[in-house]
Amino acid sequence: MCLKIECPTCQKPTWRGCGMHIDAALTGVKEEDRCPNWKTGKHEAPDQQAPAQTDA
Repeated sequence: MCLKIECPTCQKPTWRGCGMHIDAALTGVKEEDRCPNWKTGKHEAPDQQAPAQTDA
């Protein structure tokens, strides 16, 4: 089951859970009011993102 939570990065609504109930968890929250990464449920702060891979 998915639950609506506040994104710890941007403080906008997002979700956590299995990913099968996202629509239900975010019912009533317009897409433009959601965390920019609500589709994945993962919004990392710029300093927490994985380093870019380089071809060596």
